[in-house]
Amino acid sequence: MPMVPLGIHTNGRLSGPKAPAAKQRVKALKTGRMRSSVYIVTDAQNNTNVHEKLWANLIELAAVDGATILVGTTYYHKRGFGTRHDIGPKAKRDQDEIWFDPKVVPFIKNERVEIAKGLVWCGELTNILPTADRPLSGLENYTGRKSMIVPHTHLALQSIPGIGGSGAKLNYTTGAVTLRNYITSKAGYKAEFHHTYGALLIETDDDGHWWVRQLVADSDGTIHDLDRKVQDGKITTGHRVEAITHGDIHIEQMDPVVKKTVFGKGGVMDVLRPRHQFIHDLIDMYPRGHHIKDDPYKGILRYVCGMDSVENAVLQGRKFLQDIKRIDTTTHVVPSNHDRHLARWLAENDGRKDPVNASYWSRLNAKVIEYIEEEGEEPDVLSLAIGDVPSNIRFIPPDGSYVICKDFGDGIECGLHYDQGVNGARGSLRGFSRMIGRRSNGGHSHSCGIDGGAWQAGTYSLLKLEYNHGPSSWSHSFIITHENSKRQIITIFGGKWRA
Repeated sequence: MPMVPLGIHTNGRLSGPKAPAAKQRVKALKTGRMRSSVYIVTDAQNNTNVHEKLWANLIELAAVDGATILVGTTYYHKRGFGTRHDIGPKAKRDQDEIWFDPKVVPFIKNERVEIAKGLVWCGELTNILPTADRPLSGLENYTGRKSMIVPHTHLALQSIPGIGGSGAKLNYTTGAVTLRNYITSKAGYKAEFHHTYGALLIETDDDGHWWVRQLVADSDGTIHDLDRKVQDGKITTGHRVEAITHGDIHIEQMDPVVKKTVFGKGGVMDVLRPRHQFIHDLIDMYPRGHHIKDDPYKGILRYVCGMDSVENAVLQGRKFLQDIKRIDTTTHVVPSNHDRHLARWLAENDGRKDPVNASYWSRLNAKVIEYIEEEGEEPDVLSLAIGDVPSNIRFIPPDGSYVICKDFGDGIECGLHYDQGVNGARGSLRGFSRMIGRRSNGGHSHSCGIDGGAWQAGTYSLLKLEYNHGPSSWSHSFIITHENSKRQIITIFGGKWRA
């Protein structure tokens, strides 16, 4: 089948479709609408063959789910093409034409459409180079308050703050269905490293709500989606996932709907049956957090609400760990900043002047001192306070590490909360994407995100707490890691994690 030309070279540059005149620009960017319930969206690079097995798997998944496929396009200079190892034997070397693999041409949608209420497919953004290090940079406000999907060969996710309870705006890129195909330069090698085979799957319900998750493929095109596996054009179900990195817990302020959705009967844990689950910020230290110790009114509020007992907060954390345990799942408690607030409370406050907590402060301090005398080092205070737990509940030590999927690209580090950066500096998702030379899953910011190999979960707490004043990018999001180390971020909305 012949390749399909879409443009010509002009003075050595790719022309592509002709840009609209200034007066036509507003009309060109009008947002159309689509009315499907499931979509699979991806990106195709010009003058490059599709990944045959990945494309076959996406076609099969779309057929089973009744999904509409949308393909965006990315344009890249052809000079030097063919030198990268993944280009494929059928690629045409014609230097005078721009073409796309004919398999994807019927699905190309290079225009803006609203595919669900508040979610826009930005197919018009065809000129973001595949070598762009941060393809979503500068597009934070591009679609106003509506979340958006940008076709691109990299995989990224940004949480943009909303105000007045409007929720976070989520901006996504898609990953690509075409083979790696880059010029042999520094930018080309970097782009090849971050080139992600895959797509996004979007589900909508009758009320117009939507859920987006990543479909990241192996080099052989195999896709894992929740408990499904799509391989060689066939779908099997009932597969366990390797791990779930939960949103930050904050047990005293945990959203009860989210708790039921994830840990209740028939919920996320029962469906996905992870081999590992990672817990961040188990307790909030709401009764005596250091950020309110000098605010008498917040202290009175805790007293009036009956929420000023530190011991009760620790006991809630212990009970939660017992409630969520599964016989065949190992629970890992990741050292986190709110958990460390317990140690800070012991060290910086005179518990004798806090009648509600005086007894517990004294007893826990005695345990800490006894531990130091016997072991010659400081303990993990939260672990010490929780006490003995079943063998499949483990506390990762401070500055510790826990790596999963070690057989795949050096594995994924899951022992970081993302609150502490280099040499004790403040951490960030961007920093961890460049920091440890290994992919990682973390939490802390309460805002889901993807930046290179660093993925960040959201929170399971209420979305409005007393310390997140102003615009908020928080969301009820968690990370799934599959047995092949590929990941998905799932965001809970209205008590549902899928349509």
